[in-house]
Amino acid sequence: MREVFTDLRPIVWKSKVGRTTFVFPFIKRKVKIYQAANSTHAIFLKKTFNHSDLAGYFHPILFTFDRCLFAEWVEGVTSEQITDQEKYRAIDWIVDLQSALHSRHLCASDEQAGFDYFDYLNKRILQFAPPGIDPDKIMQLGRIASSPPVRKSCLSHPDVTLRNIVFEKGSGKFKIVDNELLTQSPYFLLDTFNTCYSLRTSTELIGYYLNRYASCPIRFSLHPDWASSLAAAWALRIAGSHFQARMFQTGLEFLDH
Repeated sequence: MREVFTDLRPIVWKSKVGRTTFVFPFIKRKVKIYQAANSTHAIFLKKTFNHSDLAGYFHPILFTFDRCLFAEWVEGVTSEQITDQEKYRAIDWIVDLQSALHSRHLCASDEQAGFDYFDYLNKRILQFAPPGIDPDKIMQLGRIASSPPVRKSCLSHPDVTLRNIVFEKGSGKFKIVDNELLTQSPYFLLDTFNTCYSLRTSTELIGYYLNRYASCPIRFSLHPDWASSLAAAWALRIAGSHFQARMFQTGLEFLDH
């Protein structure tokens, strides 16, 4: 969600994960205050944003307080609104970001990141599933997906899309915003699924993105059942997203595939 200030009143909204966000003027600049999953996750996010190889991709964090992060507001337009030629440059930027994320971990264990993305997917689909749905179908998908597809966890941002990348006014640089789902997870390959899904209206952009990502020097070891695990996790992710948006029929179709 992007807003333009017309007066000095703060703007407040809730993200899809139910966390409150504030944006308001503060000493001749705009400040965004948003919530992590908990205080541990807030510390993890700040650590990630400040990492020497990652700092240029994110909006600067001024400080944290409990689970709240105070960040510089990124002024500009989303990459959905830029020209087609500029979108190819944005995809180059996306691949560079994902290559940096998917090549490293910052915590000895995923629990230290403070946010379990797979647990979030399971809870969301159960919370928003329509009445009458067969719970065994969801439980079966959960069991298949619960075996991680990759042997070693890496940094994961499950929502890297043109909509969440701002072309910053003045600097002409890209910055990714709406980072509440960033964590460390063995499901980081789902990031690429969602990026492809967000580009689904353009086969050219999808092809360009996949070719660029495939050329990245990312190394990981897959479990034998990785394809089934990823497919089941993606079904939980995309069906849950549609259920939350009350697009029940579309969500059910994804569960049946």
